[in-house]
Amino acid sequence: MTVALVHVTMRLSEFITVYLAAAAPVGVAYFMRQHMAHTHHATQLLRAAAVALLWPLTLSAHLLKQKRSARRERSADNARHTYETRITKAERALVNTLHQTDDLLHDAYSLRGARARQAATDARASVERFVGLALAVATERSVAEPTERELELYRVAGRKGDDLLVAGRCVRRRNRARLHAHHEQARTDLIHALAELLETVEHNLPARAAGAETFAQLYWLVIRVFAQATDLLSLLDDRAAATSVARLLDAACAWARRHEVLALPRTNAAQIGGALCQPSTQPTNLTHPTPQPTA
Repeated sequence: MTVALVHVTMRLSEFITVYLAAAAPVGVAYFMRQHMAHTHHATQLLRAAAVALLWPLTLSAHLLKQKRSARRERSADNARHTYETRITKAERALVNTLHQTDDLLHDAYSLRGARARQAATDARASVERFVGLALAVATERSVAEPTERELELYRVAGRKGDDLLVAGRCVRRRNRARLHAHHEQARTDLIHALAELLETVEHNLPARAAGAETFAQLYWLVIRVFAQATDLLSLLDDRAAATSVARLLDAACAWARRHEVLALPRTNAAQIGGALCQPSTQPTNLTHPTPQPTA
């Protein structure tokens, strides 16, 4: 009986030793995290001791938290991938239409369409630049603290702790201001390029020089450019820019009605985008918000 009791006591002693040996790193890790967070020293010790003694529950809760975090990250990544895929698809459609417009200008108008071709080229470059900056701004908003790259220079200079964090935040604020300034300029350039394309087609190209049908096809391509640009800007949640381009679309449709560019066979109009403009007696049926008239 005594031998059995001694054996049980030794086993229990070994179990307690192993248990405490496993608990020590858990408690130390928790204590160091709390120390970095500048928690009160006595509170750190008490919490670290409790966490260490209950280390199986602590590790289980930590693993569960990691799984939930990984699941949320995967969900966010999938949503972001779907969002970026939709934007990329809309951008590609708009750029392809601008390429078609450029090709038609080259084939039908040659040198007389040089200014309109330049406007189409500028619009294409503006679209690509604006979309890239818009996605960069959206990504930047999801990052709250300075990145390692923004902290690197000041870390090499010897700054530590709060001083390093404040320096990184200043750099991040400056970079954010620069990014937003470039984004605003890209938005302005895009709207101006689209307006220039409309103006050059309406005023610089003779409607009858290459035939009424060719000019109508060109004009419908321009209208499709505006509709696709509005959809792209709506996906990017840029309401101000989407409204500006929607006004260009309405102006183009009104000009087409006045000059009877809408007088096309129904099948041909559907092929080249004529369905985007409705008769003046009906409201415009578009996926983007209808712009409000200015005072």
